[in-house]
Formats: sequence, structure tokens, C-alpha cells
Amino acid sequence: MESLMLLFIGYLVVINLTGVAFMAADKKKSQKGEWRISENTLMFTALIGAASGMLIASNVLRHKTRKLKFRLGLPLLIAIHVSAMIYWMY
Repeated sequence: MESLMLLFIGYLVVINLTGVAFMAADKKKSQKGEWRISENTLMFTALIGAASGMLIASNVLRHKTRKLKFRLGLPLLIAIHVSAMIYWMY
């Protein structure tokens, strides 16, 4: 059980760092007027576990803060993820 928990924590670290990198790359591309990372890709990344990292990145980078999908979606996904983790642990 302990090794499974460590694997899960490792996954969360990697996926959240990926989410932060996606938000930073999309912000940079938007400033340069280049091809962007799609909102669906960003939201899917959040869905599979990167919501907390992406919410922090969104606020720090001031990126996607006006989009309702991200303003409400990321905190909602975090609540769902935390609820699922609590359920899984008990």
C-alpha cells in the first residue's frame, strides 16, 4: 500500500509540473501571437490531476483568469480530486 501511495504522489508531482509548464507555454505563445495550446488540452490536463498546479500557475502568470471555464473549473476539479483522495484513503 505504501509503494502505491508513493507512486500516486509521484504521479501528482509530475502531472502538476506538466500542467504548470503547459500554462506557462500557452501564456508565452499568447504574448508572441503564436499557435496556442487548446483549452481542451489544458482542461484535460487539469482533469487528470494537474488542476492544483494549473490554478496556482494561472494566478501567478495571470493567464486564463478571465475565462469562466478556468475560474470555476479548476477549483471544482480540485474539490473533486480532494474528495476522491479522501474517499480512497478511508
